[in-house]
Amino acid sequence: MRLEFKNEHENFQYVTLLAYKNGIDAAGEIFIDLLEFAREIFAAPYASLSIMFRGQPRLKASIGPNGSTDTAPARGFSLSTLTSDAPTVIEDTIGDDRCDNCAMRFYAGVPLVAPNTARLGVLSVLDVVPRRPSPTQMMALARIADRAMNRIVLLNFVPAP
Repeated sequence: MRLEFKNEHENFQYVTLLAYKNGIDAAGEIFIDLLEFAREIFAAPYASLSIMFRGQPRLKASIGPNGSTDTAPARGFSLSTLTSDAPTVIEDTIGDDRCDNCAMRFYAGVPLVAPNTARLGVLSVLDVVPRRPSPTQMMALARIADRAMNRIVLLNFVPAP
């Protein structure tokens, strides 16, 4: 089966995903500590890490209240985060056209950027109440996303079982 891509960017992203296949295919649990850290920094109940494939977020790891893993990626927000040069912050999702019936009221996300600049996914923090994050919190979220990407890169050098 031959994949068809909408544009060169999608092809570039797919080739990069293949290059880091071992790291991306690793168990989602390897990201849980980073997601817990992101939740703590924001004092928010939810955090997730999604890998984008052909314009769709694929949930890789998530954590919710009491350690649950039932969060779903905020698709519209993930897509805008992936295409933005800055972190995406939605202080209150009410009235935002990217949020169609979403239960979350707050979203902060940063892209996972590979060493070749391909954007492979999104690390996000979500809450059921509106909030305004500080610059320090957003800087910390970006650093956590960098660490998640570093894990993907490093895991690529570990042979798959």
